[in-house]
Amino acid sequence: MLLLSFVILGSSLLQAQTLGLTNKAFDESYDASGKPFAKNPNSNIEGIEVLNQNWGRGDVKLTRNKSYENAELQFNIVTQQLFFKKEGTIFAFGDNVLSFTINYDINGKAKSEYFKNNYPAINKQTNASFYQVINEGKKIDLLKFLSKKKEERYEYNQPFKLVYTDESEWYYFDKTNAQISSIKNSIIDLQKKYPNNWDTVTAGFQPKNKKHLSEEEMLHLFQMLDK
Repeated sequence: MLLLSFVILGSSLLQAQTLGLTNKAFDESYDASGKPFAKNPNSNIEGIEVLNQNWGRGDVKLTRNKSYENAELQFNIVTQQLFFKKEGTIFAFGDNVLSFTINYDINGKAKSEYFKNNYPAINKQTNASFYQVINEGKKIDLLKFLSKKKEERYEYNQPFKLVYTDESEWYYFDKTNAQISSIKNSIIDLQKKYPNNWDTVTAGFQPKNKKHLSEEEMLHLFQMLDK
C-alpha cells in the first residue's frame, strides 16, 4: 500500500474502511482522486494484521522534527505501517515515523507500548522495522520484534484455512558499539552474551524459570545489566 501524505501537513490522504474482525482493514482504500489501491493480497487470511483489535491513543515522532500528540492510532504489524483515524477516516503518515507510543485496552486491561525504528538491519528486519522497546537504557536497549505467522488450520470436512498467529523475537541493542543482536529469554543464552562479571552484576536475580524468562523478568534483568 502506498504511503500518502499527512493531512495536517497539507498533503494527500489515505482513506480506508474501519478495521474488522477479519483481515479486511484496507481492502477498499482510495487515494485523494478516488482511484482505488490494489486489493489486499492477504484478505483471505483470518485474524488481524494489527497490534490489537482496539484502536489506541498516543504520541508520534516523525522526521523533520515533527510530532503528533494524542492521536487515535493503529499499528499494522504485517506491513509495519502506522495509521491514525480522524472523524472515522483512516490516514497514513506522509513523513517517516521514527517512534510512537500507543495506549490501548485489551480485555479490560490498560496497556502502554513504545515502538521505535532506525536500528541496524538484522535477519529479515531493516532499519525501517519497528521494535517494541521493553527498556531504553543508557548502554543497552531491550527490544522485542513482533510479527504475524500464517498458520494452516483444518476442520473435519472443511477446506483448510490460513490464520494469523502472533510471534515475537528478543533482541538487544548495544549503544556503545551500535550493534544489534538476537537473544533468547533464557539464562543460559544471556549468560553467553554477558560472560564478564555475570554473577556480580545479576546478584539477587532469581527467575521462576531459568529457561524461559517472563517479560517482567527480562526487563528487570536488563535494568541490572544496564547499570
